[in-house]
Amino acid sequence: MFKLANDRYPVLCLSFSSNSEYLASGSEGGQIQIWDLRQRKMYFEICEDEFEHITAVAWNYNDALLTAVTSKGLLYVINIASRVIQEKLQYDTAAIRCLKFSKFKHSLVATGGDNGIVTVWDIKNSTLYHAFERSSHSDVCTGVVFSPMNDLLLCSAGLDAKIQFFDIKDKRNVKTIEANEQVSCLSFFQDGVTIAAGTLSGLIYIHNLKDSNVKMILKGHEGFAVRWLEFKYLPKPRVKAKEEKKIKTYDEIREEAKTRIPIENKMKKKVENTKVPAKTSSRSMVKPTLQAKAKNRNEDYAFNEPIQEDRFEESNDDFESKESYNNEPQDYYLNDQVSVVQNQGPAFNQSQKNFLNEVIDQKLLESQMEFSDLFSNLQLEMMRQFMIQQEKIQDTIVSKIENDY
Repeated sequence: MFKLANDRYPVLCLSFSSNSEYLASGSEGGQIQIWDLRQRKMYFEICEDEFEHITAVAWNYNDALLTAVTSKGLLYVINIASRVIQEKLQYDTAAIRCLKFSKFKHSLVATGGDNGIVTVWDIKNSTLYHAFERSSHSDVCTGVVFSPMNDLLLCSAGLDAKIQFFDIKDKRNVKTIEANEQVSCLSFFQDGVTIAAGTLSGLIYIHNLKDSNVKMILKGHEGFAVRWLEFKYLPKPRVKAKEEKKIKTYDEIREEAKTRIPIENKMKKKVENTKVPAKTSSRSMVKPTLQAKAKNRNEDYAFNEPIQEDRFEESNDDFESKESYNNEPQDYYLNDQVSVVQNQGPAFNQSQKNFLNEVIDQKLLESQMEFSDLFSNLQLEMMRQFMIQQEKIQDTIVSKIENDY
């Protein structure tokens, strides 16, 4: 904590720059002082007329300009870099009591004063944008503020116990709220629909712009006028990086699938390069035919009749061969010799069956991956369409609220 001394005249108004590097003050003696808070000393001072009061000061959006209004109806535009008054603007000689910059249109600044007229200035072109003469206030205008949500909405309040709302694009009055008491100051909440109005009796009324009703009454300074009030800014909760990345594009999911599941290419190469040589064991290389089995067992089979036995049924020897194929590290190649059962077509040996199993497994894996990609893409597209519809609905609701006001 430290003290900045100005012993000559009482200070009537203060305003911090956006980064709190500078503090601007206005006094009864016409002094406009800019203080360097880091160095804790005065940066520079301007005094145009010692017989006027500086009633309000405000910084523009990038702190390059400072505006100040006086009791003689003047609006000063001060260039901070050159430390001079860049422009002097005046509508009439009535004292100006309040001013505020637009959050959206940075060159527009609204003022209000003893004549009850709300004026909007374009300081970039040094011109009067508009003066709401017929629809302002019948008494002193004590507060002006732009909506933090609607770039077209301007609000004002006055000692005539009215809160007025203006459309700065169409340049007309769009709504009027009858306050319970004379309003001495005004503030807009960041939701765009809640307004706080301080009164001369010390009470603070919280109004709802949608239905014009009073939401609550706060006891500010009972018996004394509330000269200034401000809502606390509530920052939006930050979304974690992981949550922001929930919905991915189709190309991102496809690339992740390729890097995450490289089995497809490996399986293709494995099948293409696989050789199944004949086994060197004492077992027969070719599966015995049903006719040979019948002769060994001295059984009479009618081979001209259809045989019901499955040609792919494995014998005990084949089962043992399968175990040795899975457990013993041996080299294999595909043999072209196939046993043929009379009138029944070819019968496959175990090596060929193993090879066919590998081909079938590989095809099943390819199909599984293809279906998995299709379902993932379908789910992604549904989520994306849902988010698009949600944003459209939100925009429609916001537009509806703005049009109502």
